Amino acid sequence: MKKKLTTLELIKNIQHGVTIFNDRLELVESNDKFLTIMDFPEKLSKPGTPFIEFLRFNAKRGLYGEGDWEELAQTYLDDIIKNNSHIYDRTLEDGNIVHVHGTFTDEGWLVTTYTDVTAIRGAEQVRQILVREKQSEIEKVEKAELEINQRNRTLEAITENTKHGISLFDIELNLVASNSRFFELMEFPETYKKPGINLKEFFYYNARRGEYGDGNIDEQVAERIALAKTFRAHKFERVRPNGTVIEVIGTPIAEGFVTTYTDITELRQTQYKLEEATKNLQVKVDEQTREIREKQERSLQLITAFDALRESVALVDENDRFVFINRRYKEINKDVSEMLVPGTLFEDYITATVDAGLIPEAIGQEKAWLEKRMDQHRNPSGSFESYRHTGLWLLVSEQKLEQGGTIMLATDITERKKAEEALRENEELLRATAENLPEVFWISKVDSETKYSMQYVNPAFEKIWQRKREELYKDPSVWFSCMHPEDKERVATAAEDFYHEKRPYSEEFRIIPPDGMEKIIHITGNLIKDKTGKITGAAGISRDITHQKQMEEQLRRSQKMDAVGQITGGIAHDFNNILGIIQGNLELLDDIIVDHEKAERRIEMALKGVERGVDITKKLLGFSSKDAQQITLTSVNDYIENLETLIAKSLTASVKVKTLLANNLWKIAIDPGDFEDAVLNLSLNARDAMPEGGTLTLETSNKVLDADYVRRNPTVKLGDYVMVSIRDTGEGFSKEIKDKIFEPFFTTKELGKGTGLGLSMVYGFIQRSGGHISVHSDIGVGTIFRLYLPRSHELTLGLKPQSADHIDLPKGTETVLVVDDEEALRNIATLHLKNLGYDVLVAANSKEALTLLNDTNAIDLLFSDVVMPGQLNGYQLADAAHKVNPDLDILLTSGFTKVQEMTIYSENEYLSSLIESMLNKPYNKSQLAFSIRKTLDTTR
Repeated sequence: MKKKLTTLELIKNIQHGVTIFNDRLELVESNDKFLTIMDFPEKLSKPGTPFIEFLRFNAKRGLYGEGDWEELAQTYLDDIIKNNSHIYDRTLEDGNIVHVHGTFTDEGWLVTTYTDVTAIRGAEQVRQILVREKQSEIEKVEKAELEINQRNRTLEAITENTKHGISLFDIELNLVASNSRFFELMEFPETYKKPGINLKEFFYYNARRGEYGDGNIDEQVAERIALAKTFRAHKFERVRPNGTVIEVIGTPIAEGFVTTYTDITELRQTQYKLEEATKNLQVKVDEQTREIREKQERSLQLITAFDALRESVALVDENDRFVFINRRYKEINKDVSEMLVPGTLFEDYITATVDAGLIPEAIGQEKAWLEKRMDQHRNPSGSFESYRHTGLWLLVSEQKLEQGGTIMLATDITERKKAEEALRENEELLRATAENLPEVFWISKVDSETKYSMQYVNPAFEKIWQRKREELYKDPSVWFSCMHPEDKERVATAAEDFYHEKRPYSEEFRIIPPDGMEKIIHITGNLIKDKTGKITGAAGISRDITHQKQMEEQLRRSQKMDAVGQITGGIAHDFNNILGIIQGNLELLDDIIVDHEKAERRIEMALKGVERGVDITKKLLGFSSKDAQQITLTSVNDYIENLETLIAKSLTASVKVKTLLANNLWKIAIDPGDFEDAVLNLSLNARDAMPEGGTLTLETSNKVLDADYVRRNPTVKLGDYVMVSIRDTGEGFSKEIKDKIFEPFFTTKELGKGTGLGLSMVYGFIQRSGGHISVHSDIGVGTIFRLYLPRSHELTLGLKPQSADHIDLPKGTETVLVVDDEEALRNIATLHLKNLGYDVLVAANSKEALTLLNDTNAIDLLFSDVVMPGQLNGYQLADAAHKVNPDLDILLTSGFTKVQEMTIYSENEYLSSLIESMLNKPYNKSQLAFSIRKTLDTTR
């Protein structure tokens, strides 16, 4: 038996329910059809479920009669085992009849099949009824005739008062029956209303009046007749020449097919759905009288037609009692099906639905709801929506009939309601998306041919333009109020051309918000048109591309320096050749001319000029060269210590030299000579920038340049670097000069005091070393040159460099107070720290910081900028905070003042320690993470 069970998957697709229990009567396998037919919960289908559990479930739901359900289940099990089988018909709660056939195999396994025999048993009952009826048919002829006449009058009332057109054609495509609405919707002449007219005549009539468009009329009719003869169910929409949209649904029946015609011009979105008729009523009436047979057939055909409708239809008489209910009406109200019989008062039916909890909105206010519903029923006025407990939405329409009574139609609009809800959710999602976009998303509308207003703009507008959205809604000119005067006319003209479809809308312009910081904006837009093609508005995006433009400018400068390097390299090589020719000829001439003092002096002066030219070309080649000559694995601290004395001697007595060299500095692979030349060049330039004296600081440290830094400096690669910083406290220089300092022969020194090649050589050295150089200078404050030289891993036993993107940054859960007067830097630090797990408080100045420190004891670390406006700078804030809370950890950050402030605060031991651990600006996320964690862990 177990070997045979490897093919049990075959039972999944048969039309009978199947269960297999082993010799311990535990479930081995079952199919989904079994659960559907027997209405068992899915949890019982789990393999291993004891057979007794199924019997207990049946006992609980009353299938074995009244009594203790545990005893009933056990009795039933004992009977099955005793008889070695169980074969019976079971009538379920929903009225379905299931034939159960179970037997035991030789191995003691129980195999049972479950077959839905409702239709078979029903047919047997019908046959029995027909046999009995035939015996008394003659006596009931007159009574049947009266009943059929009454039914036909009822059905005719429904047919003539429904909003659907209905037609019935037989197998020969001849008209059997139709209602007036059919001819009204399709505009067929009165002469076509008599039964017997072939469908072909209707097609020819339509073709002749242009219903099917241009083409051969005979071919159009032949194509449709051929389709009709297939007697296949069909559903389509036709737009008539007069603009009316008709939904046509054809349903085949045994005698032909029923077609409904619905005007869905106004209700196109509801999209009535039809389904094939699932039942054909076959009633055989005594053929003794032709008149009774025809009426009987007509009655059955109309009932079939209404049962085929997707709409639920019911009719009550003048006494408000049901006289007709179609199949769909019964399906919707199956929980109160006992009320849906002719003769039931409508009020009793609607009360039963409320008592059964089928109307959610009536729960808790049953009496008031029933009064309102009955008032609607007695005085119908239009349609209303009704929600059922099953999640079904209905559009209910009631209409009084002239001859008395009321016809009720209900359309399933659940899909439409779901679509409306989905649309609402999508609108909310789109709005939420727009509200959180960093770019300015805007929608405008056209008020007139020359006037436009803003319909919507997201919050990013307020951040970039620094104006309230409400101001823009009231006055569209607010959009241009911050625009740079030089750009206004151009952008306004572009917008005008855009709205008149003369050209696409894609412009760049400058704005100057209230804070005075100029921004560059790129705007794009697309027109919005209605169904007729008329422009009703526009939508678009405005992006702040200031940072992007800065990055592009930085990249262009880098590319420019590469190009200049190539040019100067070529010039230098050619110039060297020329100098070689001149030098060689001068030396030859010096050998020829003897005892000519004046000529020899001139030759000597010319050769010195050649030497100067050679020195210049050497510098030019140093700038343009891409390859270092003598690469050595180096610790730069050693070279700086060796150079310190030389540098000090090269400077004036008023310039102090300080070094801050990091321990455990990484090794780098560079040309030591080039490095020494670079440091000396930068030191001498620093000397010239401090004619009245100052401080020159040489500093080294390990740095990790992460993705954030690379995004701001696109010419840099991710990775580990050794940073060498040369800073002075001199005069500084402007941004315009900064953009040119690395160009060959550019100098700010007086004529004769510099060649303009020193910084070019430094730039060439950095390029050859695969590094990066950054410059920061403030007039009157000083200048910092930072040389980033890539870490070398050649002597680390093959270990690969670890990208900054893949370093596991230290995290924490402490509370950090961030103090910085620059909002952008404050926000960056906040975001980095939150992403690392910290709780963050922020303050824009020392006053706000002290307030927060006094108000809460939960702050673990103060992270503050040094240079801030107000009465207290960062050092003074740190000193005050330390006095308030000596256990508070403090980390300071600055771009320039480390050495200067060390001099000023050298007598304050606590502040001196803070200066030593200061985090230099600019810092990246990695540097911030390690510095914060190191500060917190040092005192814990």
